Amino acid sequence: MIKLSAGVSKDINRMKQDARNIYGLKHRISFLEKEYKRRCGTKYTSRECTQLIEQIERTKKKLESITKPKQQKESKSKHKKHKSKKHKPNSDENQDQSISYNGRKVRSRRELIKGLEEKILLLKEEIAMLTLELRDLEMKLIKAEKMKKRICRDYIMETIKEESVESEELLDFIINEASLKVEDE
Repeated sequence: MIKLSAGVSKDINRMKQDARNIYGLKHRISFLEKEYKRRCGTKYTSRECTQLIEQIERTKKKLESITKPKQQKESKSKHKKHKSKKHKPNSDENQDQSISYNGRKVRSRRELIKGLEEKILLLKEEIAMLTLELRDLEMKLIKAEKMKKRICRDYIMETIKEESVESEELLDFIINEASLKVEDE
């Protein structure tokens, strides 16, 4: 079962009650009119006839009081709708200017939304630029790391070559010394 808020359920109950009242009053009016025709016919002077006429008028007034506020509300809402449609110009700018106070609120909300959309677009562009810069910096960092590795590798290779040259010279010196000792003996 659908749960309704208190205001909605009250409105529904009120509408049901009004419908019952309208049905009852219409039935009462038709009953009184039949009774009037049956008893009075063409007589208008008897006390019963005047009482029946008064009862019919009272019930008609009650019926009108129940149905008229609804009709007035509907006619007011229709009138307002008709009025707003009547004064709507073709262009959006003129339309926003010709609307009442609540319409101005709507226009300012529209302007606010447009401004926010523009800011969002600018922020998206900035984000795109920053992501490009970030990618560029990442590429530079990768290149710097590669250069660092190359430099380290080159330095290590140079030191190894230098040490190997020195070790070759040392080895040559040792061999020469050893060969000299062998020759001396």
